[in-house]
Amino acid sequence: MQESNILIDKRQIKHMSQMKAAPPKLKAQLKLYKTGIPIRPVINNRTAPVYKLAKHLTKIIDLLHCIITILLPAPSNLQMA
Repeated sequence: MQESNILIDKRQIKHMSQMKAAPPKLKAQLKLYKTGIPIRPVINNRTAPVYKLAKHLTKIIDLLHCIITILLPAPSNLQMA
């Protein structure tokens, strides 16, 4: 991460690093309102080593998607087969 200066500013590298990284924990929530009481797995990724980096890259991808959508509108003459 220290070598990538294009997507991540040098000031942000320290913020992106997890100081107390730990593997994500798997917890279970019971769906009491459904018959058979199925289990919903819930994973807390905030302590994962790449959580902050993934969050930052998601912001960049969303911004690029918005820019592309504005600059390249969908053609209206598409024919559905």
